[in-house]
Amino acid sequence: LNIKRDELTIKYGNKISKIDDQIAAIAVSQGALKGLADLADPKFITSGPAGFVALGMKLINVGAQAGAEVGKLELESQKKELAKQQKMDLTDIQNDVLDVDSKAKISTRLLAMKELDLDSQISAQNLRQELGRLSVLIDEVSELQEKIALAESNMASRVYADPTQRLLTHAQYQDALFAFRRAQQWLFFATRALEYKKSTPFNYPSGLTQFTIKSLFRARNADELSTYFTALKNFDNSVAIGDGERTDWFSVRADGLGIEGNAPEADAEFRGRFELKPDDFGVNKYFLVFSTLRQPEGGTFLTNNEYLDKIRSIKVLLTFASSPATPTVNGSIRYGDISYFRTPTVGTTPPLQPDELTGEYNTFINRDWGFDSTSGRYRQVKLAPISLTMRRAISTADRDTAITTVAEFTSFRERSVAATNWEIQLPATLNLNDIKDVQIFFRHFSSPRTIGP
Repeated sequence: LNIKRDELTIKYGNKISKIDDQIAAIAVSQGALKGLADLADPKFITSGPAGFVALGMKLINVGAQAGAEVGKLELESQKKELAKQQKMDLTDIQNDVLDVDSKAKISTRLLAMKELDLDSQISAQNLRQELGRLSVLIDEVSELQEKIALAESNMASRVYADPTQRLLTHAQYQDALFAFRRAQQWLFFATRALEYKKSTPFNYPSGLTQFTIKSLFRARNADELSTYFTALKNFDNSVAIGDGERTDWFSVRADGLGIEGNAPEADAEFRGRFELKPDDFGVNKYFLVFSTLRQPEGGTFLTNNEYLDKIRSIKVLLTFASSPATPTVNGSIRYGDISYFRTPTVGTTPPLQPDELTGEYNTFINRDWGFDSTSGRYRQVKLAPISLTMRRAISTADRDTAITTVAEFTSFRERSVAATNWEIQLPATLNLNDIKDVQIFFRHFSSPRTIGP
């Protein structure tokens, strides 16, 4: 239709163009006749035959001009008629275009309706399938309900059907389960304590079973826990350690801090190691931090050829330049951050580092669990300080005699004598202007190593 419309436009355009060309030709002819008439104007020619010729030309021009105007009017009329016919033909074509568009839209709607109809048929088929599946599930539920009803009817005649009996049985089961978990927990603590005591992991073969601490978590009943406990006792008896007890003095000033001599400068340096600050409860106290990992010169502290050197008890003696006013003072002591135990065998020296000894110590980090109110969770904290009575004496007094009246402090029993960052706390009211030393009396025990140093 668009091509037909374009061809029609070209057709009428050509006809109109030809009429315009004819009108233009008539206009040119009129102009030529008018020029000839102007040349024969009577004002140029006034008498004789020329005057008659001029008059004749005038009359011819008038007639020709009149005929030309009539021709032009006819051509203009043809142009209008062609324009009118062109508009009518274009209108017919436009109507044909609209009719084609309408038919196309109707066809599109019909196609969409057919697609909807097809989708509806597919949905109906899916619905029938789902209804079939639902029917099968409903039948299965009904069958299960019948089985449950049958089982409940069979159980109703039994003693176990009594609700009280059920509650009692469940409670007994829970009690047995909790008891099993508690026993398992305490056996875990016992195993870890024995490993600490022997300074070696729990590993004991019994028949085809190799018992380790992992075996504890594989236990399923009380009999298996009892078997594990028997293996633990046999391991304790098989790994023998000595119990040679010794007593040693440890000078915090000389052995722990390395301050030698009795010069006033040394006294001032030792007093400068005390720091006055609030404790965990905000009470001002004097704090003295030191380490017992050092071996006193010429002493038997951390003796060679011995391992598992552990504390049995301690006593603390404060010495002053002059006789103190009171024989005792109530203070506190906090055990160290890291403990060091010698291993049963001597460590080895790396070939490229002959000045180092590896595998000589086992280390243990000493921490406790404390509740953090900020986060609302428990976290690891330093061990809490423990109160004890400390003896005060003049530095010239016999220290063995001075501590006889003080009770032994056993809270650190089984801990290593060698540890870092011990902490002694003294009341802020104590006058430290003439303090000379803090000495600790260790009663400890150890076992001989298999190979000498």
